Amino acid sequence: MLAVFLGFWSWLYTYNKNKHKFWIGLGLSLALLTSDIILYILLLRPILLGNFTQQAITARARLADIRALLGAPGAIGLVIWVGVLYLANLVIKIWTIIDNSVRQVSFYKDYPNG
Repeated sequence: MLAVFLGFWSWLYTYNKNKHKFWIGLGLSLALLTSDIILYILLLRPILLGNFTQQAITARARLADIRALLGAPGAIGLVIWVGVLYLANLVIKIWTIIDNSVRQVSFYKDYPNG
């Protein structure tokens, strides 16, 4: 049940055997969090802080700034990167559920000696 609710954090229970899995999950989650914060700062924050009449102007100006900073391929690449990170985090979530569910109950009872 831990894997369903906690994802990769469930590997902390068996850290000695699953430390590489835990660090992969944590690294991907931190990369996704960082990318989400960057997207929020670049795209959403100016829109959410402005009123309705300024939203379109602010959004166009912000998109122009992003295109100038990253170029159109860079902005598209950033969105693709975030999509890949979301997909990778979904894979990690499924991996934790499968990995923890295929183990025998005796593995957890006897851990770390088993």
